Amino acid sequence: MNIAWLTGADSAIGYHLALELAIQGWSVVATGTDRKELEKLSARARGAEGRVMPSVVDLSQPTQAMECVQAIEQQVGPITHALFCHTPPAKLESETFSAQQVETALDSVLVRTARAMEAIVPYFVERRVGVLGVLNSYLGYRGLPGFACHAAAFAALETFCEAMHFSLEPKGVRLLLYTPGLFEEDMVKDIDALASHASTPQMCAEQFSERLADWSFERVVPHPVSWSFRILRMLPLPLFRRFVRKNLPESRATFAKVEEHEALLQSIREKAEQARAQQPS
Repeated sequence: MNIAWLTGADSAIGYHLALELAIQGWSVVATGTDRKELEKLSARARGAEGRVMPSVVDLSQPTQAMECVQAIEQQVGPITHALFCHTPPAKLESETFSAQQVETALDSVLVRTARAMEAIVPYFVERRVGVLGVLNSYLGYRGLPGFACHAAAFAALETFCEAMHFSLEPKGVRLLLYTPGLFEEDMVKDIDALASHASTPQMCAEQFSERLADWSFERVVPHPVSWSFRILRMLPLPLFRRFVRKNLPESRATFAKVEEHEALLQSIREKAEQARAQQPS
């Protein structure tokens, strides 16, 4: 029997993935921070061929992942699959930008995934078998306006997983990076061309479960905008900037002409000099 440890099971794709695996007969230890949602998840899975065992685990606390994995190994059985899902960061507006938002995004997507890996990888390496499944996002492919946190977090996650894939594969541990369609309508609601193609978390969860038997590193789900994102990833910067400016009106620059720019700078310098002159010596 497959035994899965699933993080981020209290919302979105993680929630539906736990249900899908239980229907398929898996034993799923579903972890997250929202106890009520985890209990609802467990109740919905009753009657399925498998089972969902809820457990509150906060991956922002460094030791909780290791304690959770140890408890599963001792009380449930050897973990065969460790699946890491997460809630996407909030959209980042230039007016409300703060370094804290970027730090939070990197922590929720990259650092917590690394903590979970740190807890389970030694077991997989010792047994020379095991599957790591990591949820990814197209929004890490290029930097789109408002998605600076997504770009930073998911680009870092992908390169981290790519490097880990090469390190773990010779030791019998398979790492799958799953990139679904755009799965949160709230993430892309301001971009009509993308929001109209957003997939539901349930659809993405079903596709994720189907690809757990696939031995390729990254699985990109065929999606109406998947090729668009992959092409954008390969575009030279000037062409990419032209595309963004044309299709995302809020990103269009309104720079002053060179002469106007110099006049503005001169005006600023004169005001600064006047302010200094008025200060008491």
